Amino acid sequence: MKHILTIVILFTLIVGCTPKSTSTQTATLAPPTSALTPLAPTVMPSATVKPASTPNPYLTEKCLEVLPKLPLNAQLPGTLVLGTYYGKTNQAYLLNLQTGEKIPLRGRDDEILEAFSISPDSRWLAYTSTRTKATETDRLVIMGADGKPVKDRLISTREWIYMDGWVNNQNLIFEKYDPVNYDPYGGPLASVVYNPFTTEQKQLDPDYPDIQTDGERLFDWSYTETVYDPTLSLVVYPRNDRKTMALWDRQSKREIVRFSRRLFNSEGAIPVWSPDGSVMLKLDTPENADPSQAELFGMSRNGTLSQLTYVTNSSPDVLISSFSWSPDMRHIAFWLSLEPYNDENLAVLDMETKTVTNYCLKGLTHRRNMSGLLSAPMWSPDSNKLLINFPNGEDNSKAVIVDIDRDYAAKIVDDMLPIGWLTNEP
Repeated sequence: MKHILTIVILFTLIVGCTPKSTSTQTATLAPPTSALTPLAPTVMPSATVKPASTPNPYLTEKCLEVLPKLPLNAQLPGTLVLGTYYGKTNQAYLLNLQTGEKIPLRGRDDEILEAFSISPDSRWLAYTSTRTKATETDRLVIMGADGKPVKDRLISTREWIYMDGWVNNQNLIFEKYDPVNYDPYGGPLASVVYNPFTTEQKQLDPDYPDIQTDGERLFDWSYTETVYDPTLSLVVYPRNDRKTMALWDRQSKREIVRFSRRLFNSEGAIPVWSPDGSVMLKLDTPENADPSQAELFGMSRNGTLSQLTYVTNSSPDVLISSFSWSPDMRHIAFWLSLEPYNDENLAVLDMETKTVTNYCLKGLTHRRNMSGLLSAPMWSPDSNKLLINFPNGEDNSKAVIVDIDRDYAAKIVDDMLPIGWLTNEP
């Protein structure tokens, strides 16, 4: 059904069961051995810290080696969500980092799990399951770190066509199916805000002034062509002139600011609101700079723009992509390349010092769309650690945790795809 609109990595599962088929089975998962056994502290090398090649007080390198196991006394909160690439071992599960317990996600051997999303407060995992054979229905599943669904309901293609994810801690956003005016190359689709805990839903029509309607989407944007803030009172959208974006106040029905869209069509450049909705992250360039000198900027709710990174002081060609806020809003993680066509490495911005630290850890694409974009680094609930997908030989990968307080990186498990990090707190 929605596969004509999006091409996502497909996680086919042989675990659990749902009411979507009369033939079900429960398989015992045997995931690759988790690296939860600590090593002696002597094996943890010190991080190599050096300034950038061109002196820059706002950019340092802290190169970490990936340890084969966690260091002694590693304190890891919460539960990881892990899956596999389509066509491999067909597993997905929750891994409790404190107990080592593995809980299979709900799904059947004829279903695909996709559209995974973690709520901003790290409490809830949402995903959809789709039958591999033609069908008119999907399932929406919501669960916490205990693996017990608090919501498991059917979704009709006549209701919604794709889940974009959590917009705040209570609400998910779906793309609305329009059987009458449906045209994948037409104007933007409406959004549906759905509260899975109360079942309330509200449709948000994309009837904003001069919104782009020719069907040519910005790179990697949804078919709604809109990004809402957590309060749902502000929205960002591309204008019909194909040159500018608008920040629109839905309550007062006025345009707050209009700004250039030239970097919004690049990879991993979808704007990201802070958890409290006070700041929107976006790529931009300093005044009169070349588009290759992109930096991270923050836009306030009143449209004020502030430069956050200064990495172009060290290199004439910079690529920043796929950024994510830490839950406490102290840090922003992203992928950074300082040379054309070079690998993108994990970098973290300290919002208080405005210093960017390059950890020299190469990311590996999740292949969740045709572009092969790197998914944004995933934060731990305590805002001190990151979960990334790291190369493991030519064709494989491993899930790696990076502790930015203790300066280490360690493998958690081989050949599993990081999906998210949940809190164990109720």
